[in-house]
Amino acid sequence: MELFDNKILSALKRILFYTISVGVEAIIAAALLPILSRSLSPEEYGFWIIFTALLSFSRPVVSLMMEDAIRLNYFKSSQNEIYLRLVESVIITLFVLSISLLLIYPLSQSLELFLKFPAEYLWTFVVAGSLHGLYYSILSIAQFRGDQKFFFCQQVFQVFTTLLLTVLFLDAGLSWRSAVYGRILALFICGVCGFAWVKRNHKDVKFIFKSHSILKLSREGLFLIPTGLAIVIVPLTDRLVLANWFGHEETGYFGIAALFCSLITIAIRGFITTIQPLLFRSIQTDSEKSEGTVQIIDKLFLIIIPLISIVVVLVSQWIIPFLTSYPKSEISKYLGILAAATCVGGFYQHRYNPLHANGEFRTLVLSSIGVIVLNLVLTITFVQLLGEVGVAYGTLCAYLLAFPILLICQRMS
Repeated sequence: MELFDNKILSALKRILFYTISVGVEAIIAAALLPILSRSLSPEEYGFWIIFTALLSFSRPVVSLMMEDAIRLNYFKSSQNEIYLRLVESVIITLFVLSISLLLIYPLSQSLELFLKFPAEYLWTFVVAGSLHGLYYSILSIAQFRGDQKFFFCQQVFQVFTTLLLTVLFLDAGLSWRSAVYGRILALFICGVCGFAWVKRNHKDVKFIFKSHSILKLSREGLFLIPTGLAIVIVPLTDRLVLANWFGHEETGYFGIAALFCSLITIAIRGFITTIQPLLFRSIQTDSEKSEGTVQIIDKLFLIIIPLISIVVVLVSQWIIPFLTSYPKSEISKYLGILAAATCVGGFYQHRYNPLHANGEFRTLVLSSIGVIVLNLVLTITFVQLLGEVGVAYGTLCAYLLAFPILLICQRMS
């Protein structure tokens, strides 16, 4: 195969588009870094870092992974049925959100001690998680429909709205809460606009409440929750261990290092977002054309992601002083190991997709629980041996052990 044949160029164009589109959302964190780091103390910035981790954790739980349930059913359903699944996902999310808020209230003081997050603001990450889940359910429809224009515009609109609202709230003197309220309100606005976009193509479709359909969608989402949690509990565990053992200041330094490594995550998500529709169509409809493109993207993934990881570490060391006023050494100590952990974690997430498309829920659940437990045990162990940098080493080793286990499970299934 020639290196630059049409298939590879076509695959690279797809990957580049979705990497840029996914990366647009990451601009929120990157653009907020110089703004917040100069407006907030390291401890206050640590609260924002914990909020983002809790938001990531709450999203798969409160939304019941509806975006993945929609992806699973996309090529098995008509467009009208997909719209109805989206409406059902909104009903399910609102129900779970209500239950979650009711449970948080009596447990607020205990949760504050454990999460190191103010009790009176615990509702924020739950509400933000539900809105984020709805936002990604809408994006998943655009992704599988191949509507690249809407996918990109929605991401740009979310970034602009979040930054604008955050700056306005900062001017109002709301400290770290400015970014929190800006995120929530922006997700709400984008969710409403996105739902209107889906609705405009199905104006004549009437929704009829069907309990059996809602229960079926809920069950599929429940099976997929461990998959979503494995991706978010790992970084959440890292931040909570740092916050409880070393304080919010150290959590802030770690969060900035993780922000640089999010460039690697953007590339990983770009590949995954590109390959998902092709892989699901290939497996569920026996499309040979899609299968060939999937194999090309797989090979490109194995080459490009490690190279990006190396570049990120080298460039980050140089630009840290220009982006933040915090000590470079405190951030740099995490960078190399965290980049390696992100790279290996990307390989692990990439291998989820064939199992997801085949509906191999048992394998997904067991492997997800396995990486969560491994990361918790190894992180605590390495922290005791190496101090705060043990958090990054624990995550790296957890993925190094979990990745080959997932490959074996995939071969067996």
